[in-house]
Amino acid sequence: SLVGNLQADESIEIKNQIAGVIEEIGFSEGQAVKQGQVLFVIDADKLKASAAQAQASLSLAQTTFDRLATLIKAGAISQQEFDQASSDLEARKAQVDLIKAQLKEAQITASFDGITGDRKVSIGQFVDQGTLLTTLIKQDPMKAEFHIAERFFGQLKEGQGIEVTVAAYPDESFKGEVYFIDSQVDELNRTALVKAKLPNPDGKLLRGMFANLNLIVSI
Repeated sequence: SLVGNLQADESIEIKNQIAGVIEEIGFSEGQAVKQGQVLFVIDADKLKASAAQAQASLSLAQTTFDRLATLIKAGAISQQEFDQASSDLEARKAQVDLIKAQLKEAQITASFDGITGDRKVSIGQFVDQGTLLTTLIKQDPMKAEFHIAERFFGQLKEGQGIEVTVAAYPDESFKGEVYFIDSQVDELNRTALVKAKLPNPDGKLLRGMFANLNLIVSI
């Protein structure tokens, strides 16, 4: 018999990579979402204007490069002039690519199938870069994390079954199996971290729950 904690299989904080005004929110709090689903859209009008300007500069640089490419073949300009035009063209291309990447970051999507947390922002709110917008967790399966004494290590292996009970459902047990055994023992308490996965299709098990576990080490 052991005690431990339940953790989500995957858990992330969703933050914005560019500053701006929240233009759209594409989910409800606590909603199940699919990978790639749009969660937030940040107003990108300024970026779109910058993109148009950068594209115009790129077109001009391309025209200049093409013209000088013809002239250098005829020996009408120096190699230095041509190299400068080539360098300018590459810089303009890089600028366009950068703004395109920033525009992509204005649309924030779910990294995996999961459940959203509480929403930290509202439509129309200005957010600085790196603002916490919400959280996303994958809760099926769940992880049970516990520590086992070193004297049981000879009887422990991956794939062993566990049974978990939680206070919310005292008359119900949840079955799973060990998938991780730490490669080192804590020198202070002579235990090692062990993790097991528990199917959670109904979402009854929640991250942070205190768990009582029965681990079968021998029969």
